[in-house]
Amino acid sequence: MKSEWLMYALLAGLSWGTYVPIIFFGGTELGGKPASRIAAILCVGVAYFVIGVVLPIVLFATGQQNLDDVKRSTNGLIFSGLAGVAGAVGAICVVFATKDRANDGAANTDQSSPPADAVMISTTDIASQTQLWLEHTPNAILHGSADEQACARTFASGRPNPNVRLVQPAKIDGKRATIIGLQGGSSREIQVFAVTGCNDPGGVASSFFDTTVTLRNR
Repeated sequence: MKSEWLMYALLAGLSWGTYVPIIFFGGTELGGKPASRIAAILCVGVAYFVIGVVLPIVLFATGQQNLDDVKRSTNGLIFSGLAGVAGAVGAICVVFATKDRANDGAANTDQSSPPADAVMISTTDIASQTQLWLEHTPNAILHGSADEQACARTFASGRPNPNVRLVQPAKIDGKRATIIGLQGGSSREIQVFAVTGCNDPGGVASSFFDTTVTLRNR
């Protein structure tokens, strides 16, 4: 087919054009941390291995391609290998470029005030981040939909002190969740819970993490 080259050229452009947003989304869904980007590189490497190693071996082994037609040229092998290195390095650079751009965006955000939408956070950072948020305002921080806030209040109603100080949508270690802060035994103490279920309409909160933080400016 005379125009077959055009089809492959369009597919190449489509593949390269979608690589950046796909790898950025994948790294973000894996947690958005530096280690998450390394995990994204690992996933790219697995894909390269399947397409670039396993597939050619299968084609040669099944006779669909004749290995005898391949000229054993040192220059050919070296430059073909260098092309692979260039492609892999380019892919890795894109991963780290998206990581740095995400960090730039985070650096321009006021970390003392949580965003109204879901914040990305790890379990180990929940306590310190909740402490930072609530130390910078005397008021309750109530984010999320009406359903999410109602779910948090229902969860709080079964606690000794149902005074809700914080409702914050979050992605905790890549999982959609809600951070709920309740007034503790004193004005300085906040009981913090990470729950799932509240982001669904009519959902029921299920706690998978809890801790207590002390506000230093109370």
